[in-house]
Amino acid sequence: MRKRIAVDQLRPGMCVVSADRGWLRVPFVRKFVSDETVVEALKRERVGEVVIDTDRGEDLAGPRVSPSGGPAGLPETLAARMAEASQLRRRAMEKVGEMTRRMSRGEAFDESDLSWMGQALVEKMREDPMPMLSVSALSNDGDYHASHSVSLAVLTLHVAKSAGCSVEEMTLLAEGALLHDIGKGMAPEALLRKPGKLTPEEAKVVRMHAVLGAEYLQSRAILPKEVVWFVSHHHERMNGSGYPNGLRGDDISWHGRVGGLLDVYDALVHENYYKDSADPAFVLKLMGRWVGDLYDPEAYGLLANSMGPYPVGTVLLLDTGELAVSCQPNGSISDRPVVALVSYTDGSPRRTADLTPLTDKDGVGEYRRTVVKSIPLQEVHFNPLTVMAGAA
Repeated sequence: MRKRIAVDQLRPGMCVVSADRGWLRVPFVRKFVSDETVVEALKRERVGEVVIDTDRGEDLAGPRVSPSGGPAGLPETLAARMAEASQLRRRAMEKVGEMTRRMSRGEAFDESDLSWMGQALVEKMREDPMPMLSVSALSNDGDYHASHSVSLAVLTLHVAKSAGCSVEEMTLLAEGALLHDIGKGMAPEALLRKPGKLTPEEAKVVRMHAVLGAEYLQSRAILPKEVVWFVSHHHERMNGSGYPNGLRGDDISWHGRVGGLLDVYDALVHENYYKDSADPAFVLKLMGRWVGDLYDPEAYGLLANSMGPYPVGTVLLLDTGELAVSCQPNGSISDRPVVALVSYTDGSPRRTADLTPLTDKDGVGEYRRTVVKSIPLQEVHFNPLTVMAGAA
């Protein structure tokens, strides 16, 4: 059933289907509300009322948000870590937006902001990557380009950490990811938000962002060459079909090859102005077909091994009929992560989520459970963050 409520009544667990502002103005309203950042973003856009679908999410009588700022039921320590991750993500998004606006006006940005963001994200990802990965995967609010840049930085750092990169190298990759689309500050907003296919002329304008971004950074900031390479090379492709310079193979910097692969992956798995989110397993398999042709094989291997087809927070349907949430990748057997079981085989909910590796076998050596498919967040009635906390 659909119900109109005031935005102040909105909380995590609800499914928003419309608002009293146009969808183009508030492109993130049609989604499952994963945390308070979505509510705050709607308030910033002066949304007064929203329509929720109580068949797909919580009703007004559902569980409340805990005073700590995390979803109700989160243990205090994990709620604090999730709140810290959400706060860092919001602050980083604000800084990316501010730097992009400065670029559009031809002004220099404060390099200390970039340094702070890079170091803070590196520290969080080295200390405990799960909160940042979860918040990044389950949040898609506010300005899409800022959200995408921060999500890309988190994803890049997770891959870099898995590859054993140094703190210095991780910081360079984080800064490159945060700035990779800064050149879009010079592109018309209408083109960036256009829901349909761009005309050749429009595509040419948008594609200039890689050149404009690199030129801006070289003229207005003193940054390591690796950061600029990430910005200028992230749309180049191994076979020379990319832009802006049609570079091939090793002529593309390592930072550009990693950035180019992860930029596409993150854009595909998240909802944006012109498409819904895609199944991570499908995206990983699809991109695997283009390895060597479009994408660097080593970079793809790092992504596949560190994330697997079912990243943290992915809701899964198992062949037993149970619902589960992916809690921990399994690099050795990537399609069998450690999961938190949410329901029983008959579909009834469990009181507590049981942590279970999908590598468990029965007495005759057969796997007890196998993933059938992933389930979009919009189709579930629970918050995966709460599930992961309860199973931790």
